Amino acid sequence: MITADEVKKVARNKGFPAGVMEKDYALTWMLYGVYNSKLKDVLGFKGGTALSKVYFPKFWRLSEDLDFTLVTEITQEEIEPMLRDCLNLLNEKTGMNFNISSFHSNPDHAIVSIQFTGSLGKNVIRMDISLKEMLVTKLLKIEITDGYSDSIGFTILVYSLDEILLEKLRSIIQRGKSRDYFDVWMLLTSNKFDKDVIKDLFKEKCKFKNIKPNYEMFFEEEKLNEARDFWEKGLGRLMKEVPIFDTIITDLKKELEFLK
Repeated sequence: MITADEVKKVARNKGFPAGVMEKDYALTWMLYGVYNSKLKDVLGFKGGTALSKVYFPKFWRLSEDLDFTLVTEITQEEIEPMLRDCLNLLNEKTGMNFNISSFHSNPDHAIVSIQFTGSLGKNVIRMDISLKEMLVTKLLKIEITDGYSDSIGFTILVYSLDEILLEKLRSIIQRGKSRDYFDVWMLLTSNKFDKDVIKDLFKEKCKFKNIKPNYEMFFEEEKLNEARDFWEKGLGRLMKEVPIFDTIITDLKKELEFLK
């Protein structure tokens, strides 16, 4: 475990609150635990944290939670003891005292709150595990590391960029969160995708959830109002400069025309 002084120094250099940086540090160790335990072939890493930790660690927004998909056929009851073994490994290696504070599951999801004690005190990491999901691209194995003094490299089983984009697009239709709009905007404006392929695969991803997508669903007034209201609060502590919401929506209306 790094010292409070190192956490504060990194926070100053990157321009974030120390507590946010310590959670970012703990997220990396959580990933180390998952992918150095029996969970390594069980959970596929995805979501905004996969973008910031695996694909674009130098310029993506920070994140505060961990999203996975169950990619092997095991029961819900098997997940919790495997996760406890993962945390025991972390406690021996880091001295940060990770433990499960709550574990709730239904047929579709397992939601886990993991408390940890770092050099600055206690904090909580949320894990969201999708138990029923269809992947339309292959999972990848990618090695990651970070810039802390005790960092070590390890390999992660992670969604492809196409798959992350597809689920982010579907998430906008399902819930319209500010982070989803931001991530889709960043992905489409900073990377090249085969949009014909994305369009076909998006239909498959939506069909699995019984969704019939159309272009207008991305920009429904209720979704936009909710995302706008939470824009600064949801993104402000995770990035130095928050882009203007209406500018992003204008860009997205052009970028997503291929889904008409």
